[in-house]
Amino acid sequence: MIKYRDQKWGAKAPGADIHHELPIKHGRTNAMSNLFPLPRGLHQQTVTLAGFILINNGGINELSHFVHNTLSGLKKLLDNTNQMKIISYEGEVREVTCSFNTEAITAEIEKFENENSKLPEDYKAFLTLHNGARIYESIDEDGDKLGDGLEIFSLDEIKEHQEIEYLSEHGIPIAHLLEDCYLILDTEKLKGGDPNYLNIMEFTDLSSPNLNFEIFLDRYIISQGVVFWNWPIYTAENYYTTR
Repeated sequence: MIKYRDQKWGAKAPGADIHHELPIKHGRTNAMSNLFPLPRGLHQQTVTLAGFILINNGGINELSHFVHNTLSGLKKLLDNTNQMKIISYEGEVREVTCSFNTEAITAEIEKFENENSKLPEDYKAFLTLHNGARIYESIDEDGDKLGDGLEIFSLDEIKEHQEIEYLSEHGIPIAHLLEDCYLILDTEKLKGGDPNYLNIMEFTDLSSPNLNFEIFLDRYIISQGVVFWNWPIYTAENYYTTR
């Protein structure tokens, strides 16, 4: 932890550590807007291994999530028809659109949890903004939507996909992308407190990108809809032969 107390806050925050509101390892910086003083004892007790601060709210510790910032930034790039241009591999430029459902009310989320299992807090933070969304859906020359991109299911759509046995046996399917690729909440990992609870099922292969929902969504949007989780596979030795 970098400590700025002597240089920045001085006597105003004696004995304080300086907390990064959003961690450097998730792409944030030491900018003053991302820092605030926190008593050292509290900081050592309440900051998680992932780097997020736990905020006490009536005795309940809650993670400080950033999914609303990610979506807000994306929306600023859309034109008045919710369209934008993005760049893909090797300079390909595509026209895409994004659409967002209205928010899920608390009663809907609680009902779903009662019928299934407790949902992760960052994913619930998304649901309170939008009960489903479509990110980076391609548009052809005639203006028709092609049905690709990331489709984040509504709660009702999740229930429909839970009826598909090969999906539901691995957890809760929350989104679809590519050709038969799904994002799945691993309920066993959630029960065990594993923060990297998100799995990706590509056809019948299940893998873990070691991420939660909001970090996946953030990186998907930053990478403009490409398969960023497979990037480490491709190197200068094999890239040109696998294009």
